[in-house]
Amino acid sequence: MKNALTRAAEELAASDGPEQITVRAVAKSVGVTPTAAYRHFADRDELLDAVKQRAMVELATSIGGRLATIDPDDSSPAAALARLRASGEGYINFAIAEPGLFRTAFSRGGQITEPPSDPHTGYEPYQMLVSIVEGLVRAGLVAESDRAIVESTAWSTVHGLSLLLIDGPLRLLPEPAKHQLITETVDFVCSRFVRPS
Repeated sequence: MKNALTRAAEELAASDGPEQITVRAVAKSVGVTPTAAYRHFADRDELLDAVKQRAMVELATSIGGRLATIDPDDSSPAAALARLRASGEGYINFAIAEPGLFRTAFSRGGQITEPPSDPHTGYEPYQMLVSIVEGLVRAGLVAESDRAIVESTAWSTVHGLSLLLIDGPLRLLPEPAKHQLITETVDFVCSRFVRPS
């Protein structure tokens, strides 16, 4: 029952965003009473947390799909840059393809949506970025002292563009212009913030 409720909540989020997630709406969707749903989720925040976790997994899957095209054993500078580029494209393309889930992944309410101080705990897309930047450091493209700024800048840039493309004025761009902007933005991140030492 808990999985069915979570799936129903995820479907509501995918179609209409996190604001549509209520225990009552999810219970109705599954065909149970709200009282039955409350046996599995104490409140809306707990239900929202479950959907946020699933949305983060789907975002990570989108990034991972792009990363899978690069040989995992290739530690060359070119491969390290290709991973940074692929992760940015996977992030933004997920936002465009699944705006409701993207909004839900970063919605307020429930758990804190900021990355943890320990990057090795439970925030998969951010963990992936940390790993990619570690590869850039090992490849000699980023100084160890610049690691935090590269992580923050790369993430801020792709997240900001994602929001502009799904909720801001850039949503009105024709599809070819959107794809060109994504490519140019990711290229900018790679060329501007990753410099050979």
